[in-house]
Amino acid sequence: MRDEYIDSNVKGVEILTELATQAGVKYFIQSSTAAVYGESKNGYVSESDDQNPISTYAKTKIAAEIILNNKINTGKLLGVSLRYFNVAGSAKKSLIDKSKDNLIPMAIEAARRQAELFIFGDDYETEDGTCVRDYLHVSDLAVAHLQASKALEMKSIPMALNIGTGVGHSVRSVMNEILRQSASPLIPKVINRRQGDPAFLVARVDLAKTELEFKATRSLEQIISTSLL
Repeated sequence: MRDEYIDSNVKGVEILTELATQAGVKYFIQSSTAAVYGESKNGYVSESDDQNPISTYAKTKIAAEIILNNKINTGKLLGVSLRYFNVAGSAKKSLIDKSKDNLIPMAIEAARRQAELFIFGDDYETEDGTCVRDYLHVSDLAVAHLQASKALEMKSIPMALNIGTGVGHSVRSVMNEILRQSASPLIPKVINRRQGDPAFLVARVDLAKTELEFKATRSLEQIISTSLL
């Protein structure tokens, strides 16, 4: 998996940005991630916070940002890395996320099959002991891209921006909402923590609001309901 991340997030970005400049592309919007922050001191992270990546994936995403930033600094591109927080939900049934690695589709599948549903640790320093994340509807993320493309055409913007809601939800509360909406009697089972999971990671979104006039509008309930289409 490490080599796949390097090939995609580092070598792939090197090649793509170089081809973009050769083709005369002016604007470049890159998919980055909140994982670049790793374990933050207070859980709420802004773009100026230290980067303490825990995973190989996050480390390669930082490398990808640096590649784009170098192109921006030399005037070869105008661009931005959008640091996505936990993207979920769907605009229509055919686009639903079915990844087994993501919490919401994994929990929905368990609820539908009445299979075991696991919580990876409930001893974190959070209100209910489970990890807290910022969940963003994919339709809001699409709006953020449109706003970023418009902003790049009009002015200089920061090279990295958080794209989230600024609101945190715990793993247990997300699972409870899924079970409620799907009318499932499942009771999640707590097992050992996974390595590399920060306890609390939520976006500070002031900069995206100022620079892109972007604000997420869809709730966790909407994220879950559109994931259950």
